[in-house]
Amino acid sequence: YDPREDHNTRTRLTIGGELRRALEQRELTLLYQPQVELATGAVAGVEAVLSWQHPTHGLLEPEVLRPIAERAGLVECLTRYVIGSALAQRAEWDADWPIAVNVSMRSRDRREFASEVEALLEEHGVPARHLKLEITETSAVPEATRAASVLARLRGQGARVALDHLGTLRSLSRRMTPNRTEADDLVQDAYLNAFRASHRFE
Repeated sequence: YDPREDHNTRTRLTIGGELRRALEQRELTLLYQPQVELATGAVAGVEAVLSWQHPTHGLLEPEVLRPIAERAGLVECLTRYVIGSALAQRAEWDADWPIAVNVSMRSRDRREFASEVEALLEEHGVPARHLKLEITETSAVPEATRAASVLARLRGQGARVALDHLGTLRSLSRRMTPNRTEADDLVQDAYLNAFRASHRFE
């Protein structure tokens, strides 16, 4: 199923409603991929990848689920679901590396987003340093100042932030910190993340 090619309004509404019910009934699944240090081969963390086994359309992955959620007005619910589920799993692991979660910054109130993440960390008893937020959308840039202040708040709590769209990095990272070195490090980290993404361990 590809929502970008689905021009049937009834089908779009149906699958949007089904996604809402799947969220309510916790039918969506997180799979975990290791993130490996290139120099040593050691596991440096894991990435939580969302999937949904739809009864008709089969396995739906993040690139399919995201536009469905956007059309159905479920982006915020989906983001909370993923972060909460990932932190619940992270709380069960005895390791010092972070769990990475892809995050949409298309939130109507990014201040609420920061508060929600902090509440989920507290609920699951997970230190902020064990959470890595991977910002994957260029849509955050037109509101870069407000988005950056929220990300900076979470970084201040110890959470890690990765900015994956290279064309937007300089604008957003400069607003996250006045320190040139730290901003440049964010850009370099994103290049590394992009390289890792193209060499994922299955």
